[in-house]
Amino acid sequence: MKKRYQLEYSGDARMVVEIDHAVFTEAHFKECSDFWSNQPTLKGWLKMVYRVALHDSIATWSALKGLREGTEEGYPKMDGSAGITIISFDDFEFDDFEIELKELA
Repeated sequence: MKKRYQLEYSGDARMVVEIDHAVFTEAHFKECSDFWSNQPTLKGWLKMVYRVALHDSIATWSALKGLREGTEEGYPKMDGSAGITIISFDDFEFDDFEIELKELA
């Protein structure tokens, strides 16, 4: 059974992930979850995936590349071959010119 999940950041950026639970089974998820010391639930793990995608988007300008290619440590390849596909991702644009500095008394 395929199921889609939407993650959202600050009302502006979204990512949709599709999981084919016939391929990415509970046993496969347990392997991924056990990698992390906090052993997140599926929803918590998907939030971790989204944080990686957002971070990659800001830090390296290659959003999702590591996740899709399976080179991001602790995560399976997310090109559909392991049962997880990143359907869409709104690239998060970080503009360093928008940083404001205020001197506090």
